[in-house]
Amino acid sequence: LRRGKKVEINVPIYKDKNTPSPFIEFPDVPAAKPDHVYMDATGFGFGCCCIQMTIQACNLDEAKVLYDQLAIVTPIMMALSAAAPTYRGYLCEVDCRWNVISASTDDRTNEEIDNPGEDRARTSRYCTINSFLRSDKFSDVNPPYNKEIYRTLMDANVENVDDLMARHIAHLFIRDPISAFSNRIELNDETDTDHFESIQSTNWQNMRFKPPPPGSDIGWRVEIRTIEAQITDFENAAFVSFCILLSR
Repeated sequence: LRRGKKVEINVPIYKDKNTPSPFIEFPDVPAAKPDHVYMDATGFGFGCCCIQMTIQACNLDEAKVLYDQLAIVTPIMMALSAAAPTYRGYLCEVDCRWNVISASTDDRTNEEIDNPGEDRARTSRYCTINSFLRSDKFSDVNPPYNKEIYRTLMDANVENVDDLMARHIAHLFIRDPISAFSNRIELNDETDTDHFESIQSTNWQNMRFKPPPPGSDIGWRVEIRTIEAQITDFENAAFVSFCILLSR
């Protein structure tokens, strides 16, 4: 609804000697590209399977280190676990689900896509991280962020909320909320984080930084989100175990 039209997912088809050239399924659909498998619903992306693992950190600083370091490994883990070469029954010229689910969750309007600004999203809601949390030495993307949220966080002068953390949170809030429950709208934001989580949980990135829930002894965590689901439990467990060992 926010986008104003259907999502447009085009995946290049794998061509063998029996594949028509050009391969055209929907000649009357302008969004459908030649030599591509076309999909037009979010379900095609969220129907993909994956492994997402949350790792507990001993404190905030370790969580930042894990976030920064594991983010670098996430594309390698996706490549190693690549297991999504078919869509709508066609073998495609891709190995992973990432671009499919990214296109399926792109809720930007045409104006936002054609005229990105300082406070407008430049990517789909499903994308890679835009900056690191512990050091900005390699943060060269300069992502857009919500200026009001940033000022609120910095003016609050809260311990451990530095410039990098404030920009990270403010970047999440360039998005509109896309889901809400009628009984969870009027809340006390001093004690409840549902409003924050409605934005945090719909920014689907390769890594997620997860603050402790209020009133809980659960600490700071990070989540790895790129690994593709495997055929056997053994293979899935192997990838999880490897990431846990790597994090230590």
